[in-house]
Amino acid sequence: MVSSRSMDVAGNLWLCVILLSSISLEGAQNRDKVHPGFQATQMGSIDTSGVFLLSNGSIFGFGFVQASSPTLYSLAVVHFRGNTVVWSANSDNPVTNSDTFDFDENGNAFLQKAGSTVWSTNTSGRGVSAIELPDSGNLVLLGKDSTGVWQSFDHPTDTLLSNQDFTQGMRFMRPGSKNLTYTLEIKSGDMMLSAGYITPQPYWSMGKDSRHLKNQNGGQVVSPRCEPNATWIAALGKDGIISFTSLGSGGTPDCSPVKIPSDACSTPEPCDPYVVCYTGNMCQCLSVLTSHPNCSSGLGSPCDHSKASIDLVSAGEGIGYFALGFVSPSLNADLNGCKTSCLNNCSCLALFYQNSSGDCYLFDSIGALQGSDQNSGFVSYVKVLTGGGKITLPKLVKRLRRKKNFLESLSGMPVRSSYKELQDAKLGQGRFGLVYRGVLPDGMRLAVKKLEGIGQGKKEFRAEVCIIGSVHHHHLVRPKGFCAQGAHRLLAYEYMANGSLDKWIFKRDNEGTLDWGMRYNIAIGAAKDWPTYTKIVMRRLFTVI
Repeated sequence: MVSSRSMDVAGNLWLCVILLSSISLEGAQNRDKVHPGFQATQMGSIDTSGVFLLSNGSIFGFGFVQASSPTLYSLAVVHFRGNTVVWSANSDNPVTNSDTFDFDENGNAFLQKAGSTVWSTNTSGRGVSAIELPDSGNLVLLGKDSTGVWQSFDHPTDTLLSNQDFTQGMRFMRPGSKNLTYTLEIKSGDMMLSAGYITPQPYWSMGKDSRHLKNQNGGQVVSPRCEPNATWIAALGKDGIISFTSLGSGGTPDCSPVKIPSDACSTPEPCDPYVVCYTGNMCQCLSVLTSHPNCSSGLGSPCDHSKASIDLVSAGEGIGYFALGFVSPSLNADLNGCKTSCLNNCSCLALFYQNSSGDCYLFDSIGALQGSDQNSGFVSYVKVLTGGGKITLPKLVKRLRRKKNFLESLSGMPVRSSYKELQDAKLGQGRFGLVYRGVLPDGMRLAVKKLEGIGQGKKEFRAEVCIIGSVHHHHLVRPKGFCAQGAHRLLAYEYMANGSLDKWIFKRDNEGTLDWGMRYNIAIGAAKDWPTYTKIVMRRLFTVI
């Protein structure tokens, strides 16, 4: 008789046989190396969590890891204990669980997505005999003499390992959370972090940070706060901050994490552009922009200012900027010279002026500003969109869509504008008030008459606009617009470049005056049109009554 214990053991053995037989050869993890002819998919490696190559000490693994979506995957090197991706082949172009990684007989390793190659080592014909993953985390393609032909350490993505050299000419980039790309690279012997604006703006350099050093052989990063033998990573995050984290046993840090920069306000985007960042990551609208939508300057493309007026306004006291300690001044001048340089440069959106040195810094893009209770030592100005300047009437059509009133309900009316849009550019003075000069977007000049002392109410002005808007005659100046805002009454006409007729008839000097023949023709022409003028007067009379 078979005991129940024996049956349990036999059942467990049988279950193990079934489970082992269900794992394909592709799904079995390879230790240390794989050889040409190898192929893998995430689905085929599902029993090993997508990993198909292990380092000798099982510290690192190489395979498919989940990307931003549960159904998409990156081909990556993973630190097992920390569950951390330290290198990725296709972070910007993830694949599905059926897409393949191939290591072909020609020695080329590549990743395909729906039949198209999205990543490759480009090592065909270079004598590659194996892919190796040592306990350093460096994925290496070995030649027949066991020398390295290609290695992941030469192609960093957004993470560095403690034993990884980062040399001149190397860089890694990380897309930020607000459509800005951050870059770590070595320039002129110094490792620098910068933000990808129109002109890149650095915001950290190793040479100005005493906490981290690089060796004399070309850029190996060392953190003095960790043990020399500790395994740690430096990862560039979406916030533009590099986090130095030790990967101890079980993934728990064995030394204090370090962040670069240490203060979030020293990065480009802790707050929106033009918004002031204070200690504790508090964001506050710049005082001069509190009346602007979203605390913005209102400017889009730096040189696309054709449809508006631009002012250079003071940003207030105690305002700094993250890039000031890492860029060279644009020029050296006094404050007025600095402001003039910015105003004359359409791409300049903001300036920072250091009183003590006369250094002037001009920026064609602006991120978050830095706030401090103490004097920053800089005077700052920003360009803002304003509604002042010459009359251009670009928004008159939009004003017709505002709430209905007695004037806007009339058919065939000239376009309506606001009082502010028509009060600029004085041209002269007529019998019933001042006359201003304006310009339409197409360049046509206008004469804008401000009616005063005529005692017109709504009914009278309505009759006036109805009449002048419906009459078209070559001896009459054509109306182009009007304004009825509060007690203000303004009419916009075509501009008479040659001036008023009376100036020619009654000119004091004899030069340029009209001869009597021309005057006679003008009188005859006016007399012929007398019925038209009479009709206009009668229409106005009966409309008012």
